[in-house]
Amino acid sequence: MTIKDPDEHKVGRALADAVVELALSSVPGFFIPGSAPSAGSPYGVYSPALVPSNLVPQYVTVLGGERTVIDSVAPATATHIDANHGSHVEAPGGATTLVPLGQLFGARSGDKGGNANLGIFARSDEAYAWLDGFLSVEELRRLLPKYDLLSSNDFASPPYGRSISSFTVCSMRVSQPLRVKTPKRRASANGYAVATVEIPTALLT
Repeated sequence: MTIKDPDEHKVGRALADAVVELALSSVPGFFIPGSAPSAGSPYGVYSPALVPSNLVPQYVTVLGGERTVIDSVAPATATHIDANHGSHVEAPGGATTLVPLGQLFGARSGDKGGNANLGIFARSDEAYAWLDGFLSVEELRRLLPKYDLLSSNDFASPPYGRSISSFTVCSMRVSQPLRVKTPKRRASANGYAVATVEIPTALLT
């Protein structure tokens, strides 16, 4: 049993003693294995936040003990990148079939601080073309109603990887903070994969 309260006197030794005394007076032969009840201890509630990258230096240590600091600050000048725009195909139309999204698309989610990110990946250029026109933050909210998502601009869609990635999934709507490492956030990929939608039948053949 774990009890939390900002006031240590409410849930500390006084409460532990009362629970033990109640058990000893009502359960014959009752004993507590291990250490006896002790005073309360501090606990923290994690809340995700962003900090400037220059406040978080990155260190690389190689064999022999040589240590190098890697610059994590964004370039001060404009940087030009020739992007690979991938293939250009039209999304198929025609008849549709109600199937789980996981039948055509892969998905992965992972913890990012107190939140998680979700990436969806197509297995063909035609499937990606359909996915790119179908999926949005608003649609993902409908498919995963138990999760909160950030703004509609908070995702990327690189066609060269047949993927729509970096949807940011916030804490589920619960009455208390979730732990940083929680399967409920990472389960967002599973929830996406089993969601059923009308998909062009041509993609299923």
